[in-house]
Amino acid sequence: MLKVHRRLHILEQLPRFHPPPCLLEQVKRSALRSLSQEELDVLGTIAEEQAAGLPPRKWSERQSAALMSWDAALKDESKRVGLKSLPDKQSRRKKQ
Repeated sequence: MLKVHRRLHILEQLPRFHPPPCLLEQVKRSALRSLSQEELDVLGTIAEEQAAGLPPRKWSERQSAALMSWDAALKDESKRVGLKSLPDKQSRRKKQ
């Protein structure tokens, strides 16, 4: 029985048994790929601060630039796949 569980676990890890990412996730992944490593590091720090529950504060110039790059990358990628904007995709999902 242990062998069956182990084999099932291995099969569950295979990519073909996972649903494909939704369009919004694909847009976000592509947008992240277009950012520089420095921008990714800054965005990671911002995300960690928010996850830790730290109170919001004024962004530094470097953080503001990284956030603007992220926003621009999201807009560019959403236009590339044919979306007017990301909220447009989210509102379509709510209507369905």
